[in-house]
Amino acid sequence: MDLEDLTWKVCELTEVVGGFIRAESGKIAVENIEVKGLHDFVTYVDKNAGKRVKRAAS
Repeated sequence: MDLEDLTWKVCELTEVVGGFIRAESGKIAVENIEVKGLHDFVTYVDKNAGKRVKRAAS
């Protein structure tokens, strides 16, 4: 895979995952926030966005 092709794929993935994050951002409720550590929180949006990136990288 050449660098230009990789760059375009990363840009496309960024648009898709970013769109997902924007669409879900207003739907997050306090009940959906998990505490991972002091000042470290995660939601289903974070987890799903990460899964999408990992899936695309495989």
